[in-house]
Amino acid sequence: MERLDADGLILGIKRGVNFEQQKTHLLPGDLLVLFTDGIVEAENRNDEFFGDERLCQLLENLAGESATDIIELVLQQTRMFTQIHSFNDDVSLVVMRILSTDEN
Repeated sequence: MERLDADGLILGIKRGVNFEQQKTHLLPGDLLVLFTDGIVEAENRNDEFFGDERLCQLLENLAGESATDIIELVLQQTRMFTQIHSFNDDVSLVVMRILSTDEN
């Protein structure tokens, strides 16, 4: 797992903002997962966050699944953790698998 976290304003809030940029190199078979803090900051009844560590472990366990299934299972596990069906914060989750050039 490699986390790329850049500081800055929320996208689209203000014009002309310079955003921090980060790079990494992705290989065939790698997953790229983009998510908002509504997932990792989802809280259970004990005021514990779902957290980065729990999300990383879950993604490692789901690495062989399709992108659609990963999204559904992450949302399902987050709901089970919080024991509520709806989220208190915005939740966005994008999952992409890097294909080799011969798979295109």
